[in-house]
Amino acid sequence: TFAADLKYLQTYSRVLFPKGRMLVLVNFDRYPSIKGSIDQYIKDVAQEGYFATAYRLKGGTPAEVRHFIIGKKPVVGALMVGRLPTAWFEMDDDFNGSKSEFPCDLYFMDLNGGWTDPDNDGKFSGHTTNVAPEIWVGRLWTPTANGNDAALLNNYFARNHLYRKGRFGYSDRALAYVDDDWVGFGDCALDS
Repeated sequence: TFAADLKYLQTYSRVLFPKGRMLVLVNFDRYPSIKGSIDQYIKDVAQEGYFATAYRLKGGTPAEVRHFIIGKKPVVGALMVGRLPTAWFEMDDDFNGSKSEFPCDLYFMDLNGGWTDPDNDGKFSGHTTNVAPEIWVGRLWTPTANGNDAALLNNYFARNHLYRKGRFGYSDRALAYVDDDWVGFGDCALDS
């Protein structure tokens, strides 16, 4: 809920929220320990033009999460916080003749595309129709506590709030770990 002077932000309106609706999907078990941070984030994005709604998700499959997102349309994006289901994609690796596999959040962004897993190994290997995202998706996962480190998540949201309020700067530097198959990209355009 918003403070008395911001109560008008609790009801969706295209005028007040020109950037549209967004979802904040949070690991069910982690939510209680980061609720204050999630509430602040929702207030911050509201003042930037997004109407955000938080949902606690427990278990499930990538397909169930995708169907949940589809059921909440129209939305422009979703922030996934903590350990939530991950869709995996596999493809033939042109460099060494083996298969490459990787997490693929495009699955959650592409709400009307056809995704296939012909060998039924739990990893998609085909994306046949409407190959384009309809929404954006961000994911906050921590390298500790199996993606659910409350201290790290709360720290991130605190810094995010300070940045959005202009009280936390940013660095003009970056570090890139370039994998072997991207070595031809040199500095990955970090000098731009």
